Amino acid sequence: MIFDKLEFAIKATPFKYTLDGVYGGKICSQLICQQCGKVKNRLENFYNLSLEVKNLKSVYESFQKFITGEIISDY
Repeated sequence: MIFDKLEFAIKATPFKYTLDGVYGGKICSQLICQQCGKVKNRLENFYNLSLEVKNLKSVYESFQKFITGEIISDY
């Protein structure tokens, strides 16, 4: 929420891309059809990630869990 307010406040200034450059990133969500192999990518900007930490030993494990794929059978 703080980033939204800061982004709005500096939108019309020369510093409008500062938050993106320092705190921002892009994440790619990818859907792959198991029948035909077609790939659909969606890029999203982010300022923070919500990682699971319960019962995990390190940040590396949290990232591994975050990027682990899943099969969606009803899509």
